[in-house]
Amino acid sequence: MKRSWTFFLTAVAATVIFICFFERLFNNDDSPSFYEGRSLHAIIQLNQIDRQNSSARVTGYHYDLLKKFASCVNAEIEIRSASMHSDPLDSLLLGAADIVVLEPSRVSANDSISYSNIIDSIAVWTVRSDDPRRHEELSAWMHGYIGSEMDDSVRSVFMTPLHPHRLAENGVRRSHITPYDEILKANADSIGWDWRLLAALMYQESRFNINAGSPRGARGLMQLMPNIRRYYGCENYLDPEQNIMAGTRLLERLEDIFRARSANLAELEKFTLAAYNAGDSRISQCIEFAESKGADPSHWDSVAAHIPEFSMMSTTDSTMRAFNGNETISFVNKVLSYYDCFKAICPTED
Repeated sequence: MKRSWTFFLTAVAATVIFICFFERLFNNDDSPSFYEGRSLHAIIQLNQIDRQNSSARVTGYHYDLLKKFASCVNAEIEIRSASMHSDPLDSLLLGAADIVVLEPSRVSANDSISYSNIIDSIAVWTVRSDDPRRHEELSAWMHGYIGSEMDDSVRSVFMTPLHPHRLAENGVRRSHITPYDEILKANADSIGWDWRLLAALMYQESRFNINAGSPRGARGLMQLMPNIRRYYGCENYLDPEQNIMAGTRLLERLEDIFRARSANLAELEKFTLAAYNAGDSRISQCIEFAESKGADPSHWDSVAAHIPEFSMMSTTDSTMRAFNGNETISFVNKVLSYYDCFKAICPTED
């Protein structure tokens, strides 16, 4: 019988907790756990690996692993990406971080640092060696979880490349699309969207990579600029819940702007997607320009037909910021195309 992805994740979490409980019960040597009850700080630095494995979600997988580890040892954890201009191992040695996840090439002899086994030839976890319990308890958890059937199932979702058009064309059906389906569903419901459309937007923006970034400073699953992240309460762009929530709140605001100008819900979604890419003021200018040319301003295709002309004007008018209208048109088309794929791959159940 086909199980839902929600049920699967719940079962995985419950089983992990079950294993942890009985390991503690039968291996209790009366010594207190090092990690239990602590507030941990972790740093992930896998930028090079992410670039080499652009179709995988390596940082997301290790973010999920860190969350599972913290839950198992009954600790709180904050996980952030390494700062561009700092060495996370320095943060580890200074006590500003408890766990650092980095590329194996960064491993070097240092008596002050203990390293885990290399995971999937991709990453290694590091802790300080001042208290041997740090490494012992981390290693014991990894030995029981990494490579288990549960881990293999979760890892496959993160690490298997996703090709929406190929899957849809081959008639592939799945009960899930992303590792973040439940977060997407909750946020999409809050604005009345099909969660698969929100997933399509997220795929276009980041390929479901929580560590995605752009040269202009957009970060995370929804590729939000720093000012937008801060405005909508996303303090940690690496956090999937915060990033998706902030992106959804932005979509909600954009819908409010274009609701009265759109012929129907489908057109509203198109204008909203365009504004997500280019900004609401720029799309408002495009609508006004198209209307001045006699086009129907309430339908995206009518407006989009005049965007290349408007875009050319923005490159010659010194009072206007240059605008790549073709990029925005392509953005909307790609998102809607991925949406069609996701509807075929993951159809709703009657």
